[in-house]
Amino acid sequence: MKRIFVTGATGFLGQAIVKNLLDNHYDIVGLARNESSAAILESLGATAHIGSLQGIDSILAGIKDVDAVIHTAFNHDFATYKQNCEDDRHIILAMGKALNNTSRPLIVTSGAWAIESHSEQFPRAASDEAALACHKNGTNCMIVGLSQVHDTHKFGLISPMLEIAQSKQVSAYIENTNNKWAAVHLSDAANLYRLVLENGQSGHKYIAAGEENIPFKSIMQTIGDRLNIPTHAITKEEARDHFGHYAHFAELSLNASGEESKKKLGWEPKGASLLNDISNAVLS
Repeated sequence: MKRIFVTGATGFLGQAIVKNLLDNHYDIVGLARNESSAAILESLGATAHIGSLQGIDSILAGIKDVDAVIHTAFNHDFATYKQNCEDDRHIILAMGKALNNTSRPLIVTSGAWAIESHSEQFPRAASDEAALACHKNGTNCMIVGLSQVHDTHKFGLISPMLEIAQSKQVSAYIENTNNKWAAVHLSDAANLYRLVLENGQSGHKYIAAGEENIPFKSIMQTIGDRLNIPTHAITKEEARDHFGHYAHFAELSLNASGEESKKKLGWEPKGASLLNDISNAVLS
């Protein structure tokens, strides 16, 4: 297995995966929306395939002559989040059908917590549902469930929380909540994808969580400290105005454990902690 097709290849996580695979002697074909994205991939040493999530035929053309597919592309516009998740479902099912009964792996990306629910409650579970449907239909399909992927530049769902705090000059959390989150360093997440590619089992979900049980209150306090602004509690009613589209996430426990990934794949997270990266965040 040498030639790997990666969607989202020029994204935050996608580029890290591409670099990790190239360093481990894989040939990479990355989905690129335009010539600028293609240039990024070529500068890394990958081959660019022009296409987009809106053109499923272009994606299917890209996976014809590869040994495996890693799907990380996703539309993160939370104003249309539910529809974006359903769009991802259709893309996964189409790729799964193309790879059906070939043994070529399809690695799908979802949230670390999503499989515990259904897409009616957690729209991102649509990706899990599609991947498991592919597995049942004969595709060698696995899932990587992401917690908050971070380095000092980005922090998953915490990045917009930081931007909101910076804009409003206050870092807030919802009072009387004890919600906790999990996180994984960017380099560790990229390494997990490679391990799943090499040793993963079809139908399994591998959780990318290098640390867990991080209080959301501590996350927001660290943001406040980094920005040198006050941190305080707000009511649930105030949260919608403060957090906007992200209010729902501010009250959730997005916790997960990566222990099974460590045991089954020998995954050893080594990157900096979430709070350490927030404390050293590169601010725009």
